[in-house]
Amino acid sequence: MTTTQNRSTFVTLLLPAVVVLVGYSWFWNPSLNKTLQAQQTKLNKAKASAVTKAQIAEQQSKLKSLRTEIEQSQRGLVELKSQLEQQVGRWGGRDATDTVEKLMELLRSRQLHIDDAGLATEGGGSKASDGQIVPAMLKEAVDRQKSKAGFRPPVLYRVRFAAKYANVADALKSLSDAKLALPLRLDMDEADPDTEWRMWTLFVWI
Repeated sequence: MTTTQNRSTFVTLLLPAVVVLVGYSWFWNPSLNKTLQAQQTKLNKAKASAVTKAQIAEQQSKLKSLRTEIEQSQRGLVELKSQLEQQVGRWGGRDATDTVEKLMELLRSRQLHIDDAGLATEGGGSKASDGQIVPAMLKEAVDRQKSKAGFRPPVLYRVRFAAKYANVADALKSLSDAKLALPLRLDMDEADPDTEWRMWTLFVWI
């Protein structure tokens, strides 16, 4: 028998013993078994949670859309500030007394029954004030206009009146068209179910 044949015979005889030895080692070494199983579980979870190229592309597309929306919002904000400054600039040098008279005339012509009118006081909710009325962005626009020669800051005015819904809507539209004053807030008192008339409080800049 040659050396090669002897070697093959030896390996053939030894192989079953090796298999049995590995099997016994796996059976009698549970800690090794658990460790291997845990590693396999982690590997399977990692594969399942791995981010695919398609998911990355989708997230990049969403991020691009979000950036576009932010840029559009920023451009819109700049445009709004510009419009506010133009609107505020219209009050430069106006005669407040003449504006008030025209305002009252317009409101009465729309069937609004004036109960009280006068300058309003804005503040942080104190009893002597009417609360926060003028938006911060509008105040900033006024501050930027103050440096211009002849500019008179707007005056906050309050008008209390009784009217029906339709008449109030018509009056606000007419006020907007006439550009006599800038409406800032309109409050309605608690409704009386027995009448269509309501009490309102209108705050404007004149």
